[in-house]
Amino acid sequence: VYNRMGDAEQARGWYASALRYQQQAGLKRELVVTWHNLGRVHENLRDWEAADAAFGQALGLARELDYPRGEAHALRGQAGVHNARGRPEQALALLDRAARLQRQVQDERLRGQIQLHRGIAYRLLRRPGESRAALMEARGVFEQADSPAERARTHEELARLLAEQGQWREAFGELSSFKALSDSMLRRQIDDRFAALKAE
Repeated sequence: VYNRMGDAEQARGWYASALRYQQQAGLKRELVVTWHNLGRVHENLRDWEAADAAFGQALGLARELDYPRGEAHALRGQAGVHNARGRPEQALALLDRAARLQRQVQDERLRGQIQLHRGIAYRLLRRPGESRAALMEARGVFEQADSPAERARTHEELARLLAEQGQWREAFGELSSFKALSDSMLRRQIDDRFAALKAE
């Protein structure tokens, strides 16, 4: 709930508490998911070192359990960290591995996340055609999955790519879509905050 509200600091605290209980209970599969979710929170906070460590924990446990879905999500997370640190070649290598695993588990939202970060990596490598194709594919997946936060991020990345190419009108259109989705998410966050207060 705190994550959906955009309160990443509170979410981080709750995930850390969950990790302690899961470790005490020996719930390894659940630990994979919680480490990954904690990595996502660190990613949203732009704490790249902590995100990389959390995704690394998820990856190690997923491999130990032979859990391909968990492994693919962790690899996607590490690729995101590499992109943020300006290492797109390393990101693409991880995304290729994540994509192979994703095809085993047929997780469409994960496919969208992989394509989003593939698009970012190609943009950083100055390969605009491949970047746009990957981002457009990601946008289609997130529209089908009704995932507004990831759709907004994809519109933002498309706007950045188009602006770099001097396609200002198209970039403005993508930014307008990003703003509309952001406003919608803000309303949803306010609704979630009221729901959390009622629950408390």
